[in-house]
Amino acid sequence: MNNRKGISPLIATVLLIGLVVAIVASIMLWSRTIIKEEIEKRAPIAQGKLTCQTEVEIDVEEICIDNRRIKVTIRNKKERIIPKVKGRVIGENGETFIEDWSEKTITGFERKTIYFGFRSDIEPKFMEIIPVIFQEGDGGAVEVVCNDHKVRSTELKDCE
Repeated sequence: MNNRKGISPLIATVLLIGLVVAIVASIMLWSRTIIKEEIEKRAPIAQGKLTCQTEVEIDVEEICIDNRRIKVTIRNKKERIIPKVKGRVIGENGETFIEDWSEKTITGFERKTIYFGFRSDIEPKFMEIIPVIFQEGDGGAVEVVCNDHKVRSTELKDCE
């Protein structure tokens, strides 16, 4: 007589289905947490980009080279305060140098003259002025670069 004991195929199938359901549920909960964290992390940046589109606009009224510095007169054309400006110097051979100017803010509708330094190995040909704002989020303020509102100069010349 054959007295083997084991689990029946029906019980084995039910156990396998239960195991698969538990694994899928665990993966779903884990991925939901990761997605939620990513959304919370990126939301201030997305909100900041929207703010850049609607509340930020600058105009460069004057730009010239003044004694190894680039003199830039910027006018804020909207009410939003611009706490920081990036200056990208583009040289004769396409080399670039970026300098942050964050000593003072440009308040709404204000006109301000800024001096940007540049490396001595670059012969500046053009310059881009890029406004930067800070957007509040759950984790604090996030820096948002308003690339869509950068202003590129014509060819740089010496100041008169």
